[in-house]
Amino acid sequence: MGLVWFAVLLLLVAGLLWWMRRGGNPSHYRRVENVLDSEELALFVALGEAVEGQARVLCKVNLANVLSPSDKLGARKWQRAQDELTCWDLDYVLIDPEDGAPLCGIVLEEEEGHAEDFRRKACAAGGLALLAVPPANEYDVDHLRTQLHYYLEPELGLLEEDNEEPPVVDEHHHDRDFGNEPTFGAISLDGIDVGGRREPTLNPVLIDEVEVEGRLPEVKPVKKVHTQCPRCSSPLVERLARKGPQAGQYFMTCTRFPECRYATLTDKRVSH
Repeated sequence: MGLVWFAVLLLLVAGLLWWMRRGGNPSHYRRVENVLDSEELALFVALGEAVEGQARVLCKVNLANVLSPSDKLGARKWQRAQDELTCWDLDYVLIDPEDGAPLCGIVLEEEEGHAEDFRRKACAAGGLALLAVPPANEYDVDHLRTQLHYYLEPELGLLEEDNEEPPVVDEHHHDRDFGNEPTFGAISLDGIDVGGRREPTLNPVLIDEVEVEGRLPEVKPVKKVHTQCPRCSSPLVERLARKGPQAGQYFMTCTRFPECRYATLTDKRVSH
């Protein structure tokens, strides 16, 4: 009987402790003086001026709010990856003012050593561009606008890969100038005196297979589809041109922009 009363007493004590932790007075808190320090505030103001209403600037954004672990991971690995994301913050995130989609992450730190940062690797894997801005007391708004322009209003004028000249085929590269001697198409007939030079004997059967004008088939360049930047081997991210002559066209751009300015159009378009 005594054991029963002892068990009941333990339950009462446990219940009391639970109620005190749940319903008791919370710890004392205080409001912090500043959410952003002077350098962070200076960049926040400069970013707001640089985007010119084309994006919204958020600050102190947890990485788990803009990235999510792959659905291919098992439950345990997924949770572990999610916990890792919650340990990191992005100093600023630019989002689309219409649908709230993240456009670009920004961290306030030196570029040197940034490549090994977990945030850089996670954003590269997730297809989110990440820009590192060195701390400063003042920021050049025009310079920031230039850096951010490619994410806000892509011109697609940087398509160096697409601007490459296609292979030029010389349609008459077999022709030779033999004066006024008779010729058969682009191939000189056998046995014609051309100043001591003689053309090789041709098989009459093969002559019938030669096109009269000697034209070669047209060579069309094959467009390469990259998943990694062919210049720096960084992952490529798919983006949508919302304005300009290429509006509605998807394109691939390097996640290391503006350090690497590779970009290339895709065959994908927005269906209206």
